Amino acid sequence: MTTISRKRAICMLYHQDYDKDKANELLNAVEKLDLEICYKDDPCKTFLLYTNSIKADPVSQAQLIIFLDIAFLPVNPNNEEAYACKNLSMNDILTVVWKYSDIFIDKTAYGFGIWCHPRKLFLTESQTKRKYNDLQQKVSIRLLYALEDEYVGKTYSSRS
Repeated sequence: MTTISRKRAICMLYHQDYDKDKANELLNAVEKLDLEICYKDDPCKTFLLYTNSIKADPVSQAQLIIFLDIAFLPVNPNNEEAYACKNLSMNDILTVVWKYSDIFIDKTAYGFGIWCHPRKLFLTESQTKRKYNDLQQKVSIRLLYALEDEYVGKTYSSRS
């Protein structure tokens, strides 16, 4: 699947050549109208959606699986602009999930990991290694290619 930044998407929506300044101008204009740029199946086919519609429509588990399979890859996607190679724990990944969904608000990283494995998420295909964290506790980490924040989008949370 193609990964497109919000700035590129807004230029595509308005049939403009990509220009950083123009993209910022267009994004500011739609944000003032309380709109957000979205897509359903194809990131190249974008549309504008009222922000309250996004906040009112909770993320389903199926949508979360798709998000995780795009955001955390076990193999190099050969797209250095969009992905960075990182050592991540399940807690690191769960922290990202909490920004976009309340589904696992009461779960621990262990419980989240238990949920991920039977769903065969791409991120579970990477090997785990045990390392010490900053608190000198042993944690399992995975070498994953994580989607850069600018490609993930804005945070919509009922907790904010």
